[in-house]
Amino acid sequence: MKTLESLVAEKLLKINPFLHIITDQVRVTGDNAEEIFKEEKIVCEAFDRADQKAMLINSLLEKLPEIQIVSGSGMAGYGRSNEIITRKAFANLYVCGDGSTDSAQTGLMAPRVSICAGHQANKVIELILEN
Repeated sequence: MKTLESLVAEKLLKINPFLHIITDQVRVTGDNAEEIFKEEKIVCEAFDRADQKAMLINSLLEKLPEIQIVSGSGMAGYGRSNEIITRKAFANLYVCGDGSTDSAQTGLMAPRVSICAGHQANKVIELILEN
């Protein structure tokens, strides 16, 4: 039986056979983040929960300050799509979103999440091309 990771890898390789894909299924914690990401130049964060986002970002900025991090924050709700931007928060941290949306009332809405994910993808591509 194929894993979800292998199915996703297969689909991506059908789209672009020149990709080099490594999949891991591991819970990221403050204790293992350094080991997991020590070989990476860019990390694109996509956690749903704020505490998980903070854990990853804080761990990487503290233990691996040379890594470029692209994160998403403030994308819940509906409307105001043009308020989603990409900003440089620290030397190696870029945050995509509107920076203020509260999901308590409406929850996450797919259109704004998609827009934010597009901003993240664009920033990652920009960082890759700069290196």
